[in-house]
Amino acid sequence: MTDLLTPEKVALLAALRARRKASESEADRIPSRGAADGAVASYAQRQMWYLSQLSPGAATYLVPSAYRLCGPLDAAALGWALDALVARHAPLRTTLAADGDCLTQAVAEPRTGLLRVVDLAGLPAAEREAEVQARLTAEPATPVDLAHGPVLRATLLRTAPDEHVLLLTVHHVAVDEWSLRIFHAELGELYAARRDGRRPNLPELAIGYGDYAAWQHDWLTGPEAAAQLDYWRDRLAGAPAVLELPTTWPRPAVQSAAGVTRSFPLDVPQDALLALCQRLHVTPYMALLAAFQVLISRYTGERDVVIGTPVANRRRVETEHLIGLFVNPVPIRTALADNPSFEALVHRVRAAVLDAQEHQELPFEKLVEALRPVRDPSHSPLFQVMFLYGEEPASPRLSGVDVSRIDVPLGTAQFDLTLLVRTGQDGLGMAVEYRTDLFDAAAIERLAGHYRTLLTALLADPAALVGSADLLTADEWALLETWNDTDGDFPHEATVHGLVEQQVVRTPEAPAVTFDGRTVSFAELNARANQVAHRLRAAGVGPETLVGVCAERSVELVVGLLGVLKAGGAYVPLDPEYPAGRLGFMVADAAAPVVLVQGHLRELLPRSGATVLELDDADTWAGQPTGDPPASAGPANLAYVIYTSGSTGRPKGVPNTHRGAVNRLDWMQRTYRLGGDDVVLQKTPVSFDVSVWEFFWPLQTGARLVLAKPGGHKDPAYLRDLLVAERVTTTH
Repeated sequence: MTDLLTPEKVALLAALRARRKASESEADRIPSRGAADGAVASYAQRQMWYLSQLSPGAATYLVPSAYRLCGPLDAAALGWALDALVARHAPLRTTLAADGDCLTQAVAEPRTGLLRVVDLAGLPAAEREAEVQARLTAEPATPVDLAHGPVLRATLLRTAPDEHVLLLTVHHVAVDEWSLRIFHAELGELYAARRDGRRPNLPELAIGYGDYAAWQHDWLTGPEAAAQLDYWRDRLAGAPAVLELPTTWPRPAVQSAAGVTRSFPLDVPQDALLALCQRLHVTPYMALLAAFQVLISRYTGERDVVIGTPVANRRRVETEHLIGLFVNPVPIRTALADNPSFEALVHRVRAAVLDAQEHQELPFEKLVEALRPVRDPSHSPLFQVMFLYGEEPASPRLSGVDVSRIDVPLGTAQFDLTLLVRTGQDGLGMAVEYRTDLFDAAAIERLAGHYRTLLTALLADPAALVGSADLLTADEWALLETWNDTDGDFPHEATVHGLVEQQVVRTPEAPAVTFDGRTVSFAELNARANQVAHRLRAAGVGPETLVGVCAERSVELVVGLLGVLKAGGAYVPLDPEYPAGRLGFMVADAAAPVVLVQGHLRELLPRSGATVLELDDADTWAGQPTGDPPASAGPANLAYVIYTSGSTGRPKGVPNTHRGAVNRLDWMQRTYRLGGDDVVLQKTPVSFDVSVWEFFWPLQTGARLVLAKPGGHKDPAYLRDLLVAERVTTTH
């Protein structure tokens, strides 16, 4: 991962370093320890080594670049400049050596002839260009061996007397974005000095990267590192382990590094962005990150969002002119549960970013080791989404030569999703790096459009609540409003149980539910559900109260569901076929104060503070009134919360209101017209939303509901016989 640096960031870091330099003693500074060979590897190098061992032979964590050079290039001077640059900066000739649990730096002696020159000028034009493109594709796909090197490859393709293409590939273990700025600047100065026959004008290096790595290991045993670790422990306590992004495909059991980067325009009103930043005393980076966190929150439904972002990690003045891997990713955690205004959110992000900057030196790998999150090979620990902001990548300046960057296609992604917002002469642009085993190109194009639309809306009215900001693009609104014009009349003020109660009045003695050879009437079903409702009311259940229901398919299940609704609560189906761990998570996550259960299933429920009532225990309901309780829940209140499968991460409870359910049920009745002679088969597990209409559609229209036996939905022969025996007219 490379960090992106704007002039504002560079100035801020310079100010921080100056302030630190004024306050630190000589003992606080990084000492020079002499030869770099054999020095302990830094934590960032260790992480690169570890990742390379996970995917041996893979071309991951490479930083390739290519430049078209037009003009009278001195190839010999360029080669000399590269050799001198590598001799000056040890990380460009450093490999890693593992000896047991110890990983050390093996620094090769400087050598000459690094630049490989290939003459393509004699080839026909089409063949020459094809060869250039082939090399542009092959270069980033060619792995680097961290044990043997080289970590830097350089090839100069001569395509005409005064035209060349320069290919540079360096492993991330040796550089970050700051390093690349140094690389390009010093390469240009060395080239110019060689051409002019003068001494290069380069800053003195007080220490080497090996000195920094040794200092870092000592620093990690001291009080400042301990204080930073305490900060991060507190900051990340209780944070979600994974962001459940709406992926195109299910998350594979083991994540891969296969990825693509796509670029998009970010044509938002920059005047409004800069004005907002000036008024709130924040940087554009902070405002753009805040908008991205809103997008991720809206995408995932998560109100506690953790997104990674890289920091330069060069607070020590001695590191300013060093090439090496210093960049450190830090998690930025932001709370959106209260649906703040964009202005308020930007202030929160500002505080989080400044705190992260103050605690940026603790290596990310050390943080993961200390926090010990549950490691899952399907996703990265602590965060899976990254945000980067900065200028367009710099190019080397070679005197007398016009240098232009060539895009190099990368086939890797370091995280599930990374948004890069870049500033350039043409304004803002964005690029999205994503894992191709999770997303397709259409999903990423939608995401880019949503970020652009959302950012525009937030800038237009920063005082508005972030949850109400427009997200959909104009084309998507057209799809919703014009092509999907499905508006129709339905009983807007009705509730699911209220419509059932109306049917009870119409046909009290008609058969309502049949299960295992026994049928109960609408009146009997209603009376039993009323007893449940009154008992739940006494237990404190009312509108927006969640009530767990753990029961197999049975009359008791229908009584329980209807009883919860009559009490004003919302039911949470707890499928008894679920694993114990999943049931435990759902009970804890829903925090339902009451759980209804069949007696023989009680042991499946985890211990909690909830009141547990057995649906099939007559004594529990004896003495409760059988009349309808006064209505308490309205159409806008929750009717149920059904949990997702969790196939892409942690299961998430998805709520629906009475109005939403009634709308669906009314549409089904207008479309398919059930009547008193119809029989509906209920066979879908209660944990799936299809079960909602299977239960309540017939009960609202006077049809008879037939329940398949527990597990019967898996037996085609049984279902066939049941359909015939009960003369079922409607099934799913």
